[in-house]
Amino acid sequence: MISGEAAAVAAAGDLVKARKGRAIPLAVSGAFHSPLMAEPAAALEKVLRKAGLGAAAIAPIYFNVTGAPEADPDKGLTLMARQMTSQVRWIDTMAALYRDGARTFVNSGPRAC
Repeated sequence: MISGEAAAVAAAGDLVKARKGRAIPLAVSGAFHSPLMAEPAAALEKVLRKAGLGAAAIAPIYFNVTGAPEADPDKGLTLMARQMTSQVRWIDTMAALYRDGARTFVNSGPRAC
């Protein structure tokens, strides 16, 4: 997956297509998971720090920026903000969850997936 400035992403897609690959632009509202989100990520971290985060009471929290659980609430706040600028380690996260015993996964969001 590629994220960044629209013109650069389009140019990368053209290169992929020129090499007989497949590039599918996603309808997103921002350059998520790229350095272009650094300013909003810093703002989010400030808000998260004001709100605070306690230790997970029911189960560990897994972060897609590392693909691993993090028990330290302070580190968790930083990781939450970093998720805006970092690649998503979906496979690592799912593998860690499965390794640690998770067998049922529920996808929830604003619309059907």
